[in-house]
Amino acid sequence: MYFAQTYVKIQDRVKKATIDFESWPHIIYLLQLLAEGQDIIIGKARQVAASWTIGGIFATHKAVFFENVKGLFFSQGEKEAIDLLAKPKFIHDNLPDWMRGAPRSPDSATNIKFPTSKSELVALPSTEKAGRSTDATFVITDEAEYHEYAEQNFAAIRPTISAGGQHIILSTANPLVTPDASWFKRMYNAAPENGYIRLFLPWGVRPDRNAAWLARETRAMPAWQAAGEYPTTEEDMLQTLRTMPYFDMDVLESWENNTLNHIPFLGHKTVKVWKPPIVGRKYVVYTDPSDGKTDPHVTAGRNSSYSCPKWTLRALPCSPNAADRAWPMLLCRSKTAALRLPRVSGWRTHPARTHAKLLSKEPTKQCIRRNRPDETAS
Repeated sequence: MYFAQTYVKIQDRVKKATIDFESWPHIIYLLQLLAEGQDIIIGKARQVAASWTIGGIFATHKAVFFENVKGLFFSQGEKEAIDLLAKPKFIHDNLPDWMRGAPRSPDSATNIKFPTSKSELVALPSTEKAGRSTDATFVITDEAEYHEYAEQNFAAIRPTISAGGQHIILSTANPLVTPDASWFKRMYNAAPENGYIRLFLPWGVRPDRNAAWLARETRAMPAWQAAGEYPTTEEDMLQTLRTMPYFDMDVLESWENNTLNHIPFLGHKTVKVWKPPIVGRKYVVYTDPSDGKTDPHVTAGRNSSYSCPKWTLRALPCSPNAADRAWPMLLCRSKTAALRLPRVSGWRTHPARTHAKLLSKEPTKQCIRRNRPDETAS
């Protein structure tokens, strides 16, 4: 902590200046955990100084003051790996002359060595074989959520960690990736039972941020992106799928909360009715006339108003004969219903032919069949 507060300078890209590192409370706590040699997994908001603390201060301190240290920096791509390694290079360049020691050699974009301490820092993109057949004192996996080969890399460096090496994983969360498909989220949820200390750093962990700042920062973002980039709670970070644009979870929940129990319908064991048809109201009824031996037939009907998500009747997966009964039941109960019988892939299958016959015997119904391209209207 003394090293960070007394000697460390970092780049501030917004101010376009070299500034003293600010030891905010969460930074002090993080440095304490790192000094204890703990394996840590960090879920975080953007720009909370975690990368500078871990990849910059911690890595530089290890490489300068301890002999024969080897640190591996894993990032999602080569550019990101180079950017991460640039942090300890910048801090080292701005240390007092007496502390820097001999010039770094080599001093490339992806590999730097400190001759005085014989220590080395190496940046690796997340490729399929990265980290295999190498040893390390510590491994930093930055933005782990976005590593294509995160799980393979972990398997490659696992022997190093098991032998006493320290592993630090940090990342923002990708709201478009489910926990089952995310190695980072699975590791985060498994802590601390998996041996990692779990730490969450929300957007407000920095003392220079407030609600007005968050509103300005996220005003151009959709809700799902804002929740991923600047989470307030762990739930925000891990369960942002609620706001994904694929399905609106609030709407689905409201539908579930308004579901009805079906009512008894005598004479049909496989037909379930949720609401009796109303005379004069239009309904949409359709059948999936499957042609497979084990693939069931399903018939369903509902009010044609899409604003009402309640089914009127549904024939459960069953035999063709049982599925057929849903059609005449609805026809008999709603005298003025307008029905459309669409052409389906199984038009010539038994249930489809039966439906056509049933409808043709109902002269009061408006029955329309969409024809195959090679058929004439009927």
